[in-house]
Amino acid sequence: MKFKDIKNKPWFNYAAALCTAVLLWFVLSNIGSIAHVIKVIIIACTPVIAGIVIAYVLDPIVVFFEKSLFKKVKSKKLTRGFSIVLTVLLVAIGLAVLMITLIPQLTTSISGIFSKLTAYREIVIDWLSGFTFYSESIETAVGDIFSRISGILPNVLNWIITSINTIGSTVVNIVISAVMAIYFLFGKTYAIRWMKSLCKRIFKSEYQTFADFSKRCNHILKTYVTGSLIEALFVGLANALLMTIFGMPYVVLVSVVVAVTNLAPTFGPIAGGAIGFLLLVLEKPVYGFIFLVFTIAIQFVDGYI
Repeated sequence: MKFKDIKNKPWFNYAAALCTAVLLWFVLSNIGSIAHVIKVIIIACTPVIAGIVIAYVLDPIVVFFEKSLFKKVKSKKLTRGFSIVLTVLLVAIGLAVLMITLIPQLTTSISGIFSKLTAYREIVIDWLSGFTFYSESIETAVGDIFSRISGILPNVLNWIITSINTIGSTVVNIVISAVMAIYFLFGKTYAIRWMKSLCKRIFKSEYQTFADFSKRCNHILKTYVTGSLIEALFVGLANALLMTIFGMPYVVLVSVVVAVTNLAPTFGPIAGGAIGFLLLVLEKPVYGFIFLVFTIAIQFVDGYI
């Protein structure tokens, strides 16, 4: 008997409703265990998902090298292999240089900021004292704010210690994700062929419509990701260049923050500009206002392009 015949039986709807109710009762009764199982599955699949995302982001670079540097290589496998190796090497070198440059400056910046909190407090109080609404209660409130900020330091140190303790598992996940990404990059052709075969069986006569829709979605997503990364790189480099010209401190730290936050639409550039302004205005007020001016200029040029 086919499922279509069973579906037409008068008792089918009642049986389906009863099964749904039993299933819902079972899920609600064991929601804790089910959530724990889902959490374990997600943790186990995280490196694989991360590998897929990394491979998807790196694939346009690989394709660029395939069509430019290695286009004269006759073997497609060698072309793909050389392009992947070159892409991985460039990304690894770029990340290594960034970390070597960023981590010491990040440590120095955090230490410098906390060591200058007393001076910052006096600067803020002197600035506020020039206004008519200034009073002792405001001075006390400012002192409380800086005392709370000072209390954050032990929490930051504890977080760093905890991160060091868990760095082993983090490194393992990063390595697994990188290996999976390389595997997916090499297996791109086979994966596409397998997905096409699967979709043809599922959609049958509607396959071509689905394929055209998927190609358009893939093109839009890749264009958006590639454009966002190039845009963030442009904003970060322009910010670093202008900060260096004006002799500002925290060049690498602020530029990286501005570049990363620029990946978030609308409010990302605002958040990055606010963080950079706050760091620089406490160091020297004129730095903060100059930074604010050229940040707006960079965002204007970026938005126009």
